Amino acid sequence: MEPETRSFDAAQWKAYRGSLADDSPRPAMAAQVKALLERRTPTRKDVVALLGRPDEQTPEALYYVLGRSDLSVSFDYLGIYFDPDQRVSRVVRTHR
Repeated sequence: MEPETRSFDAAQWKAYRGSLADDSPRPAMAAQVKALLERRTPTRKDVVALLGRPDEQTPEALYYVLGRSDLSVSFDYLGIYFDPDQRVSRVVRTHR
């Protein structure tokens, strides 16, 4: 079954920061966010301006919660990784 997709809406994305709600629109927007970031390769600062504060972060990456994983009790995140110049290098859906 194909995952639902939804047009990216920055305000709606930001409104669901930290939300574990089953009706979160973030999972449906994740593919568009990934494509946008990989195409534009913005800076870390620009990513935060676009998506809001991350739910988790490390020096190498920002993580935005998407919701409970279909495969386990863990949660899916959109992981946004940066190169040494602090520009997006890759975007992956991951479990944490």
